[in-house]
Amino acid sequence: MTYPGAWQVQSQSNTHSHPVGKDESVLRAKGHFDEQTNEDLLDHYVSGVSAASLAKYLQTKSNSVTLNDITNLIYKEKTEYVAGRSDAEVTISQLESAGLPHKVKTANGPNGEVFPAVVWSYPEQIATFRKYPEVVIMDTTARTNNKALPLLILSGVDGNSRSFLVVNTLLYDETSASFLWAFECAQEFFGPDVCAAVHIIISDDDVGITSAMVQQVCTAKY
Repeated sequence: MTYPGAWQVQSQSNTHSHPVGKDESVLRAKGHFDEQTNEDLLDHYVSGVSAASLAKYLQTKSNSVTLNDITNLIYKEKTEYVAGRSDAEVTISQLESAGLPHKVKTANGPNGEVFPAVVWSYPEQIATFRKYPEVVIMDTTARTNNKALPLLILSGVDGNSRSFLVVNTLLYDETSASFLWAFECAQEFFGPDVCAAVHIIISDDDVGITSAMVQQVCTAKY
């Protein structure tokens, strides 16, 4: 089907204006890296090096490498790693591999399926919250992952009025029981002395969070 202004192929040519590259090194220079290079790039990315920094480094060795080459490699690896698993399952696997502090809980669905929930924090988040425990801001975001699991974020405020992440949680529902479990896990991460130093907790009028806060022994103003 055509429409006014559409391009139409009138003729085709089976010749190239340049030699067809067959050398494997040419393909690698255009982003199709060898297996060892792939592993090295992904290791650096997981350890915190940005895709832009990786591309900039590789460009010192080959000017044909682009940022898209790196981001495509990362996207391909993430897609293969997830392979039908929920974001919670992938997160749990990564946390276990890295030995990071986390808590896991599962629930059975009506059709026998298993829904995992996970609460985690990073050492730098724990260290920062121990310095600035006075204010906690919490809220959930729904439908931001492949299984539409609620994402509960607890954040704090530092001495320069900048927010920082404290605790990250993927829940399987937004009941008061789930929120209460997440709060109890957070207390285990930081200890009773740090949690007792919380003065103000800010959230919206979520029924599940409010109910959990009522059940939770907390001296902070909510």
